[in-house]
Amino acid sequence: MPTWVFLVGGLAALLSFVSLALCHRRCCARKRSLQPAPAEHVVHAEHRASGYSHRSLMTRLGGIARGVELTVTADKLLVDVAYPFALVADQVDLCHRIALDSIERVAARRVAHGLECIITFRNGRGLRQQLSVFPESPERFLNALHAPTPELVN
Repeated sequence: MPTWVFLVGGLAALLSFVSLALCHRRCCARKRSLQPAPAEHVVHAEHRASGYSHRSLMTRLGGIARGVELTVTADKLLVDVAYPFALVADQVDLCHRIALDSIERVAARRVAHGLECIITFRNGRGLRQQLSVFPESPERFLNALHAPTPELVN
């Protein structure tokens, strides 16, 4: 086998390793910035929820199943994704730090695989956004959001 094949293969492996390491580093830094501060009291936390964003058709189709982390503190809702999916968190738009007072509406819809909680909120720039999450325990999640009886939609 020619020597250049080993050289090209080694270079490809090195570039792959470097890009994966950079993605992992960026992912870890983003996750640290989304963690609740030690002084914040966590009201509710889930690590195996599902969800998708309503930002575009691609984010609606490309949700994450059983890899969304939901954390509710006294004044915030933190939405993040678990590690393997964290590399594409920006593309699926499931990485948010939402102040509870910026949540405009919480609606619920029964679907085949559970209760879909549709959260409408204003982001930091004042733009309206929507997320749909499927918590493992919807009643506890909605109580933590102070929305125990959300409006039911079809």
